[in-house]
Amino acid sequence: MFQLGKLKPTVVILQLVDKSAKTPRGLIEDVIVKIKRLKFVICQLF
Repeated sequence: MFQLGKLKPTVVILQLVDKSAKTPRGLIEDVIVKIKRLKFVICQLF
């Protein structure tokens, strides 16, 4: 599969539909990323 090397913690801030911002705690799994008309499902694989 992908050879990405070691994973590193990072800070993520999510902007929700109602324009509020949230900082998740813990691990994020099963995220849908929308770029224009394309949608990508990102699943935690590790």
